[in-house]
Amino acid sequence: SDKKNIFSFLRSKGLLVPWWKSEVRDAGLLNRLDFETSGLLIFSLKEEIYNQIIKNRHRIMRKKVYLAIVEGELKEEKELSHQITSCGQRGEKMKVILPEHMKKKEDKVVKVAHLKAVPLEYNKEKKATLVKIFLNEGHRHQIRLQLAAIGYPLVSDELYGSKSSLLESFYLRAISYQLKIEGQLLTFKVDKSYLPSGFFNQNMFV
Repeated sequence: SDKKNIFSFLRSKGLLVPWWKSEVRDAGLLNRLDFETSGLLIFSLKEEIYNQIIKNRHRIMRKKVYLAIVEGELKEEKELSHQITSCGQRGEKMKVILPEHMKKKEDKVVKVAHLKAVPLEYNKEKKATLVKIFLNEGHRHQIRLQLAAIGYPLVSDELYGSKSSLLESFYLRAISYQLKIEGQLLTFKVDKSYLPSGFFNQNMFV
């Protein structure tokens, strides 16, 4: 709702500037996160910089890094590429499109999604792996979908096939974004990434 979003929070802290008009949704916001995802959000304080980045998003956005906890033991680095589209009522879910199904009429918008998943630590008792994920262009539910497609759904992510109830909600956290503006490489990072209690090294800040 209008009273429970990032903009209302920033207004309560006196951090909004005049050009962030209430009728302009997401004004100043340079990246988005799915509702259930936590982590880094980047805002522009200057309208001209915001417009420059948004118009050239695909050229300026260089790298995004996330942490996730998946079911099972991911033993080696994976580079994934899938064609994906929305499905279900009101497109609330995404699905992978197999090549032989590419011409279905219901698959109106198909995007190509790429990511690299690197295993960091495995918890044998809970049968879960902490994974670091790298991608450039981000798509809705991309990480959740692509990891589930190869048999490693996020722990407690029922929408994409998780059978685990170890967490109240799945763990997916944006920890770093890299932009290149006027030849200058800028990296934004979260200070710390706390992990769910009892899973991994609690002092691990990646």
